[in-house]
Amino acid sequence: MGGPGSGQWYRWKGTRTTLEGVNRLDVRWLHRHGYLDGCPHWVTWSCGERRVGGVMLALQAEGMVLTYRYRVHGRDWESVRQVITLDWTPCHYGGERPWFRCAGCRRRVAVLCSAGKWFLCRHCYELPYGSQQETEEARLLRKVRTLRARLGASMNLLEPIWTKPTGMHWRTFDRLLQEVFSHRRLRVSQPDVEVTTSSPRTVLAELHARGYRRAWLVGGGQLAGAFRAQGLITEYIVTVIPIILGTGIPLFGAVGPTEPLQLVASQVYPNGLVQLHYRRAPEA
Repeated sequence: MGGPGSGQWYRWKGTRTTLEGVNRLDVRWLHRHGYLDGCPHWVTWSCGERRVGGVMLALQAEGMVLTYRYRVHGRDWESVRQVITLDWTPCHYGGERPWFRCAGCRRRVAVLCSAGKWFLCRHCYELPYGSQQETEEARLLRKVRTLRARLGASMNLLEPIWTKPTGMHWRTFDRLLQEVFSHRRLRVSQPDVEVTTSSPRTVLAELHARGYRRAWLVGGGQLAGAFRAQGLITEYIVTVIPIILGTGIPLFGAVGPTEPLQLVASQVYPNGLVQLHYRRAPEA
């Protein structure tokens, strides 16, 4: 536990150690899982299948006693015994809630972290939250993945959201979908990604001026509907999934003119999916 660079700047990454990057003790989790019963308990931290730390704790008359080993890089291990004071506050509907009393600043906190020799609060170690170090793009991606998790969808942003989770109201489902498919303006850091607020026709004209002759449009119904309303889509690839939703989002968000299509190809997959390839029919 502990080690070089704890709480310092990582020169090779240019970022600070965050609260999520160190081992932590959460008194709420300990209380919920019965670790405050007065018996000795062994608590460990793992990264994948590799154990990265451990501490023996027991609630005694003097407080919560932690026993563990610590060393600075290049030095020998030393045994550490730390006593943490617990405070208890009444809950509104009965019972009591435990809190740690930080040994460094005497704050009443729920989480202590081992960014050094002692378990102290994040204020003592000056640890920011991971979200405070994110770019706007990373923050929005994390928010989208959180929303997709609530909707029971895959973390793969390219996979569509087909079904409503059991027990969720349709109004809530529709609202969360609107947050996932947001029109919020983004700033991206990748040099090969561009964000534009131009009209569909202007975007295609700019691509044509760069030498591009075909563009693949991937997005929601409103995005596809905006291009379709201006007659800019020449081919459609529609995949039919054998699930009856009962209700859902229109294929094209915007209302457009009637458009005859010609079937170019079709393919049936073993799982029941049917993919249809259409081309816009020539005008008579």
